[in-house]
Amino acid sequence: MFGSTPLPQSEMTPFHPRSPYAASKCAAHWYTVNYCKAYGLFACNGILFNHESPQRGENWKITRAGFAGDYVEAMWMMLQQEKRDDYVVATEESYTVEEFLEVAFGYVGLNWRYFRPAEVDYLKGDASKAKNVLGWKPKLGFEKLVKMMVDEDIELAKREKVLVDAVYMDAQQQPREFGTSYLWWLCLKGLRCSWDGYRFFTS
Repeated sequence: MFGSTPLPQSEMTPFHPRSPYAASKCAAHWYTVNYCKAYGLFACNGILFNHESPQRGENWKITRAGFAGDYVEAMWMMLQQEKRDDYVVATEESYTVEEFLEVAFGYVGLNWRYFRPAEVDYLKGDASKAKNVLGWKPKLGFEKLVKMMVDEDIELAKREKVLVDAVYMDAQQQPREFGTSYLWWLCLKGLRCSWDGYRFFTS
């Protein structure tokens, strides 16, 4: 929604969408504001910066990560106010994919070599209003979030019986593509893993 705008981005920062997806989010924001003013509806806009949880699928990246559970709590707190308003919800911290890999791989004692550079403008949310008005603040820090996601991936990999029965046996014979749920299991089994910027492979 903010695109290329000065840091940090708050509720007062003008929107500058740089994709159809971002433009659609801005439109939804203004639909909500206009209907509230026209019909007296009680509805709030949460301008949510990136958030993650162990339920995230395999195609993800981390740059401005907060815990989804903390963000949902902020949504609930918005709806408990006497007056509707719009809020930026953010951890006010930013991390690169490289930093995510350092924490994630370090947590299980592994080294990493490849990382994908950032694709979008650097964004940093100013959640002062949510903190001052709602009394909200994120409870789960970046490192704990990363470790939670790694633990979930490891448990998921353990449950992937198809990996044990089929993939591991022929992984030495030809390169195969895997999602992150397989990554930790493969590395812990001693296979050589690499990342091409989009996917993990073994060979």
